[in-house]
Amino acid sequence: HQLGRLLLARGDLDGAEKLYRESLKMKRKVFGEDTPHTEVATTLHNLGRVLHDRGHLDGAEKLYRECLEMYRKVYGEDTSHANVART
Repeated sequence: HQLGRLLLARGDLDGAEKLYRESLKMKRKVFGEDTPHTEVATTLHNLGRVLHDRGHLDGAEKLYRECLEMYRKVYGEDTSHANVART
């Protein structure tokens, strides 16, 4: 996950996307495919950012919405948690 952030900061969108997708797959395997978890949500957000930066806005929106839904499940619908607010 952190290596994906580094590659994103360097502008290596291909490399960052690949690593975020690998990280997402591993985290879903560890935490469960249908289990909401902040680690999964954060990776969804970061992968969405990569797609956003690449101009793949529909894909980015889908990931951002999935991230937001997951954060709301973790923190509650009416929360004012920073992770929910920034998504």
